[in-house]
Formats: sequence, structure tokens, C-alpha cells
Amino acid sequence: MTNRKRTSVLLVAAAVVAVSCSKIEPITAPALSPGRANFSVIAALGTSITAGFQSGGLVDRHQVHSYAVLFAQQAGARAMDLPLIDGNGLPPLLEIQHLFPPPVRIGSIAGPAGNPTNLLLPTAYHNLAIPGARVSDVIDTTKYLRNPYFGLIQRTHGSLAHQVAEQLNPQPTFLLFEFGANELLGPALNGTTLGLTSVAAFADSFGRALDTLQALLPNAKMAVVNLPDVTRLPFFTTVSNKQLDARGQPVVINGRTQFLLGPNNAPLTAADQVLLSAAPAVAAGFGYPQGTFSYLSGVPVSGNGIGLTDGQVLSTSEALTIQDRARRFNAIIDTTLKSVTKPRDYAIADLAGLLHRAESPGIELRRVLYTTKFVTGGLFSLDGIHPNDIAHALLCNQVIDAVNKRYGSNLQPVDPLEFATLSASSASAARAGP
Repeated sequence: MTNRKRTSVLLVAAAVVAVSCSKIEPITAPALSPGRANFSVIAALGTSITAGFQSGGLVDRHQVHSYAVLFAQQAGARAMDLPLIDGNGLPPLLEIQHLFPPPVRIGSIAGPAGNPTNLLLPTAYHNLAIPGARVSDVIDTTKYLRNPYFGLIQRTHGSLAHQVAEQLNPQPTFLLFEFGANELLGPALNGTTLGLTSVAAFADSFGRALDTLQALLPNAKMAVVNLPDVTRLPFFTTVSNKQLDARGQPVVINGRTQFLLGPNNAPLTAADQVLLSAAPAVAAGFGYPQGTFSYLSGVPVSGNGIGLTDGQVLSTSEALTIQDRARRFNAIIDTTLKSVTKPRDYAIADLAGLLHRAESPGIELRRVLYTTKFVTGGLFSLDGIHPNDIAHALLCNQVIDAVNKRYGSNLQPVDPLEFATLSASSASAARAGP
């Protein structure tokens, strides 16, 4: 090796040593730029999703991880006042009581219900999302008394729109708005389409709600979360509509798959959906013809020949009706934004698309695939309806992406895996079993 080459090698080696011995500065995120938006005070209106409702109840340890709170934190907004519930939640949350060997057993946490810890807050809450709320409730108070969560969150302080606009000081500069799921979910959970909100009624209520908020908060920007296809939630996709053998495989006789018995003891069809609430009945032998066995409980139970009731099944036609209604509601959200006669300035966060991707192919986080599969999929809480903390982080990132694109901001996403828990109800290892 020539002296010149040797000298060059030594210089490179010395540089490497110098760099390796020097202090490496932490990588910092770029300075927050709000673009056309102002994130100083963020408020939220919505349903149980925005409220952080999980595993059948409302509790502080999940309320503080709702996508709305995470979004406000990422935006550097003023801390949100929340209608917090302590202890076991209200009502007490579901927990995993037995995990292995199968089947998984889920039940309510033993003990008293939790209590509100911030009920006497003199101002409105920044998160005014209410489990069971519909978009018409934003300005219409006539139905508040039918829902006990309004008493805890709305507290007879006036309409949600006027609370968010007039009882927060300083006023909100940015709003999160998520409605529409309850207009579909209420009937669907009972295996029916009776009571579905019409397309015209949703369009009218949605438009009037936005008009009212725009009049009350003319300078506030907004992110609207669209609604998912509720028939693809684990509540509707977990219990098989087929007769299953001891290995959990569909029973096939003479090349034909055998389906459970449904209303009027007629066999279900391939697209009929058995509700999660029907699982105890199926485990007890309902839906199975006499001479067959249900293994859902983990042991063979003789079929009693009694079909599942109409309230335990979402029929093919009912599911198609609800799916079509969801598409039409989302089309209203889209067209309202793009309206030429009455243009509105808001971002649309695609919850529908997020659920679709989660169902198939799933969402990969550090080489682990998260799906909508009940319990084991890792994205839904134990009621099979509401997202868990990880899923809230994913939805937060969906909102951030939509807001950045709409307003030119540069909010940074959260790391969903920071919100991983043993289960959505934070059940302890002792309770969950091995």
C-alpha cells in the first residue's frame, strides 16, 4: 500500500472514530406548522367512538386515549377537559376472564360501577361526544332525556352546539365532528332495519348541524370523521352462521355446507350474519338441529332444533340495506364538502376506509398484523363494536393525515404501539389466565 493510500485510510478511520465517540443529537420532529388551521383550542362532538367508549363502558383510562385527545396532544392544543369516569367504568367494563384453553370467556369486571370525577366542571367539556348520540342531537335537545349519558356529559347546559361555542373560554379554534354510526347501529344491533334514519333526514340534520356550528364559530376549522360499514364490525362477523364441528370447521354433508337454523327454523344463507349477542344461545344448542352438536362452549352440547330468533340474526337483505345507507351517508358528507352553492371548509377523515383495510389485509405494525378479528385481532375492544386504544391511535393518524392535506399543516403521527394493552379492558394477567 502506498503512503498516500495508507494516509487516506487512516484519515477515514480517524473520522469514523471521531464520529462514533461524539455525542449523537436526538432526532427532533419539525417545528409545528398549523397551515391554514389554528389548533390552539380543540373541541369534539360525536358518538361513543369520539368519547373513547370501550368494552361496553366509559372509563378514564380509555377516555384519555380517544383519537380526539390524541389529536389535540399532537396538535399542541390546550388540554381538553373530559367527562372522566373512574374505577371500573360506567357500566363496569367487560374483561377477559378466561383465555386458554378455548373458548375465551368474557364478563363484566366484578365490583361497583365507576363515578364521574369531573361532573361539577363549571364550563362545558372540550370533548362533548356522547355514547348513543345522533347528528340531530347537535342542535335538538328534545331527545336528551332518553339517554343517561347526556346527563353526565351535556348536564342540561343547553344544546351541544351552543355549549361548544359559548361555554368554552377561549372558544374552540378547531372542531372534530363524528356522527352517523348510531343512526345505523341502533337497529342493526337488534337484527333489524326498523328505525334506520332515512337518507333525507340524515342530510337535513347533518347540514343544519354544520350550518349552526359555522354561524356560531365562523373562524373555526373542522375535521369530519365519516362512518364505517357497521355490518363489518366484529359484533356481526364473529359467530359463524354455519354448523361447526369439534375442530371449528364447517359441517359438510354430501358436498353441502350445513347452516344454522334461523327464524322459523329455516336454515340461514351464506350471507346472513349471526350477532355476537347470540353466542350464548348458540353455545346452548340453539340453531343446531336435533341430532347435531354445538361445540361453541368447548364441550359438545346437543342441538335442540330451535332456530335463532330474528333479533339474533342480521339477514342478507337487512345487511345490504344498512351497507347501502352507510354509503349514502358518506356520500352526503362528501358532497356537502364539495357543494358549490354552500361550500364548507372541512377535512374528511376516512374511518370507513380504515375499517376496510383493517378487515383485509390488516394493518401491519412492526411486523405484527392487526385485524378486526374479535379478541385476537388486536384492534377492537371486548364489546366487538368499539375500537381499542391502538385503533384510536390509528384513527388519530387518519385524522392527522386528512387535516394536513386539507389545511397544509404538518402534524406528526402518533406511534400506535405506545397504546398497546393486554386487552381493551386492561384485564390483569391473573384475570386473563395463562
